Amino acid sequence: MIEEPKLPIEAQRAMLVTRYLTPLAIVFVVLGVVLSQPTKTYSMICLSMLVVLIAFNTLFLQWLKGRTNVSGWVMDLRRGVNLVANVAIVYLLTPYWSPIWLLLTLTPLATSIYDSKNKTLVACTVSSALFFAVAAVHGFHSPIEWSLPVAYSLFVFIVSLLVHDLAMMGRD
Repeated sequence: MIEEPKLPIEAQRAMLVTRYLTPLAIVFVVLGVVLSQPTKTYSMICLSMLVVLIAFNTLFLQWLKGRTNVSGWVMDLRRGVNLVANVAIVYLLTPYWSPIWLLLTLTPLATSIYDSKNKTLVACTVSSALFFAVAAVHGFHSPIEWSLPVAYSLFVFIVSLLVHDLAMMGRD
């Protein structure tokens, strides 16, 4: 019996992230489009980006399975591609369906599982800045409106750091 080589821990963690966070992203975007019914153009852009992300992440995982060692820049590239697409979707759907902000929590959560605490903090900071940028572009004015990106930022920092520390327990 031929035993398959064990995948590197980075690949195993990336597969775990994909198994849980990709379906969650799909649900967020589909709910945002179906429930809020944005313009046809926005709907098509968001759904097209979702299909591209699904293909990208699926192909990335297939490529990752054949590797015995994964460079940090490769994971950074994956994270960057997902974040850019996610922020575009959040920008488009925020006026129609406010829970779409949860899409921007996925990058820091993924980072917390397969990368260092410093990279997790950077991902949290970037997502927080994006929460504020989307709010500013959409013309948030009142303290209540500005409290949303504050709450989102606190959530993403606390949950991502918790997940990171839990994931690191198994690395010893």
